[in-house]
Amino acid sequence: MAFPDSFREHVAVRVHEILAQTEDEFGPMSPDVSEFLAPAFALTSGGKRMRALLMATGYRAAGSGSEITDSVVELGAALELFQAAALVHDDIIDDSDTRRSQPSTHVKFSALAPADALETPRVFGKNAAILLGDLLIVLADQAAARAFEGHEQRVQERCRRLWDEMTSEVAIGQYLDTLNSTLPLRSVSSDEALAAALKVVRHKSARYSVEHPLTLGAALGGGNDALIKCLKAVGLPLGEAFQLRDDDLGVFGNPEATGKPAGDDLREGKRTPLLAITRQLADSDQRRLIEQHLGDRAMPSGVVETLRSIVIETGARSRHEVLIDERLSLALDAIDKAGLPDAPAQELMQHARNLAHRDA
Repeated sequence: MAFPDSFREHVAVRVHEILAQTEDEFGPMSPDVSEFLAPAFALTSGGKRMRALLMATGYRAAGSGSEITDSVVELGAALELFQAAALVHDDIIDDSDTRRSQPSTHVKFSALAPADALETPRVFGKNAAILLGDLLIVLADQAAARAFEGHEQRVQERCRRLWDEMTSEVAIGQYLDTLNSTLPLRSVSSDEALAAALKVVRHKSARYSVEHPLTLGAALGGGNDALIKCLKAVGLPLGEAFQLRDDDLGVFGNPEATGKPAGDDLREGKRTPLLAITRQLADSDQRRLIEQHLGDRAMPSGVVETLRSIVIETGARSRHEVLIDERLSLALDAIDKAGLPDAPAQELMQHARNLAHRDA
């Protein structure tokens, strides 16, 4: 198939096929299998397929031409399934009830708890969602293995090494995020909090969102070490810009675009670089308000607006925007210096601007 015509659709179809095959294989075990898999079908039916598209661009950057093979579609499906697993687990950890304007997976499962269950619907929902997330990781890994099959041994080994690095690092980054979130705000200086938050941005999100898809695609296309190094130089700052933009949207995003309630990161108490910068610049009264209300799940909209105003009035949002622009500039400069073929270079330039400057 020609790229990018219908590539998103081909990946979406393949993801659906993998889930349907799983349902066919295990459905005879119990009629409850279909109910268990239903949220996975729903979660993977939408989204921008950003990681799959970046992977395909990396593949083309290796000089593999405009034809996208079945193995590239399979790897795109693997990335989408892994992303779905990460979203399921992330919503559990964050205790987030909404994803893409719909109930989160664990909330959907809560509604399925038997009326006479010995545990609360909330506990049942989270337990079921953890298991579904685990299954999605297994399906993602199986799809990745199929994508790597049939290629030269050196290509298979490099792809597997990158895939394993990505999946392991996300788990460790998520743990670091969870650890940071357990610490009382007052126990950590704002400078320490910023350094810790930036580390989480890099290891929980930035590399797996942008750098690893790019390098996996290039590796699958037979790219050499020099190309992988160039794409890492693009992917890391761009991935950080992407996540920093996500953090801005978590406070200021339009719910109709983000699919999340306004100011949701404030209610969830997320320890983002934006919050750390705000604490750096806030006066004592502003810091007291932040410490008093951050993480309050029942935070009234008026308090949300007050905290958002503090982020703006201190200049934290503007300084945070500078961090995004600096990283975007690094990525664009790295693209210029990479010597990529014209078509993937232009695609990557467009991806970069879209990821750093978006409203959802």
